Amino acid sequence: MKAWIDQRIGRQFLFVFYLFIGLILLTSLAVYVFTENRIEQTTTSLENVSERRTNATELFETWQSMQYEMRGYVILGDEEMLTRVKDKQALIETQTAWFEANAVTEKEKLYASDARTLFSAYQERVMPSLERYVVAKRAGTVTEPFLQMPTLGKVTPQAEPPADRKFKINSKSAADMSASIVDMESVFTEYRNSLNEEENQLR
Repeated sequence: MKAWIDQRIGRQFLFVFYLFIGLILLTSLAVYVFTENRIEQTTTSLENVSERRTNATELFETWQSMQYEMRGYVILGDEEMLTRVKDKQALIETQTAWFEANAVTEKEKLYASDARTLFSAYQERVMPSLERYVVAKRAGTVTEPFLQMPTLGKVTPQAEPPADRKFKINSKSAADMSASIVDMESVFTEYRNSLNEEENQLR
């Protein structure tokens, strides 16, 4: 009788032991799968942040380069510079459209909207003014050696922009393009900082 009881207790002990081992293995497997999935999701998110930062940097650098080329065109009247400006405009259009198509968060949508607003204002108001200025200078209508702010306004008179315009770009202040460079830099810096914050949280 005692041997039978000992065997029964032994079997119960082994059953509990193996059950405990099984639970540990199942729990470990579940934790491993969960952790692996989280790592994959986080890695994907980090790659996404990196892609957006790279694209934002390229957009900002193209924007700066375009404006410096335009400045050179105003000073030298070199048509090759204007051609490069047009090429960079097409690139900026593509880069800005990428953010508009891929914006998910409110910060991304705001960045895409601000970049578009600045680009549209520059294309529609600043560039035509500067191009007309160069044409007037070639025609002899303008004889000043260096561009003067009031002259640019006279060459291309424009209506006052709406009072609620977010970025105060106008032909007079944008002659040296400093205003739009500062605006774009502010937009880029704010967005880049938000990406850095997101990246830190993921890490």
